[in-house]
Amino acid sequence: MLKSFKIKENHPRLVLIGNSNVGKSTIARYFLKNKKLTTGAIGKHAGSTVSLKLYDDPSVPYQIVDLPGFGAMTRTSKDLKDKIHTEIINYIERDKSNIFLIMVIVNGIRIMDELEKWYYQDETTIPLTFEFISWIENIQLPCIMVINKIDRLKHKELDQILHEIDKILTDIHIQVKGNISKGLLKIFTVSAKKEMNMGKLQSFVEEIWNMMNTG
Repeated sequence: MLKSFKIKENHPRLVLIGNSNVGKSTIARYFLKNKKLTTGAIGKHAGSTVSLKLYDDPSVPYQIVDLPGFGAMTRTSKDLKDKIHTEIINYIERDKSNIFLIMVIVNGIRIMDELEKWYYQDETTIPLTFEFISWIENIQLPCIMVINKIDRLKHKELDQILHEIDKILTDIHIQVKGNISKGLLKIFTVSAKKEMNMGKLQSFVEEIWNMMNTG
C-alpha cells in the first residue's frame, strides 16, 4: 500500500516513524533547507499521512523518509492499518543498509493515555512505539525517541512521562545507550512547532551522520 518512490541506491537515509499525529512532517521540515519540499505534507488531522514521503534536498547530505502513522488513523480499516504496519517493517528491512538513524516520534500529550491503555491495563501488551523500539534494537539499527509537543505540557507532566517511559524501557529490557551504538541511543523532548530543543536534536543527528559517514 505504501506508494512507490524514487530511491537512491547506497544513499544514507534518516527515517521518521511514529503514531499518527505526532508531528513527523513538521520535524522533517525543520531538517530541510528547502522548506517548500514539505508543502502540503503536514497533516491537519490524525492519519493524514497514509503513504511514505521521501524528501530529497540537495542541500542535505541524506534523504529523509517520513513513514505513515502506524497507530489509529481516520478513514482507514483495520486491514489497511495492519497492512501499513507490515509494510513499514518490510521497508525498513529492505533499506536497512542505507538507514543511519531512525527517529521514533511520540506525541507528548497523548503518550500517557497510550501507556494506560496498552500497558498498565494489560501488561501482556505494550504500545506500538515501544514494540518498534524493541524491534529496531533486535535488527541492530540505531534509533532515538523524540517526545514532541512539550510546549503543551507542564514541567511536572513531562517529568512524569519521562519517569514512566524509563520504567517501561526497564521492564522490556531496553537501555538508553547514550553513545554511538545500536538500539535506543537517546531520548529528546522537543516542540517542533515552537522549535523548542530542535537545535539540540539536529546537532545530535548530525553527530550520528558524521560519525557513521567517517567510520
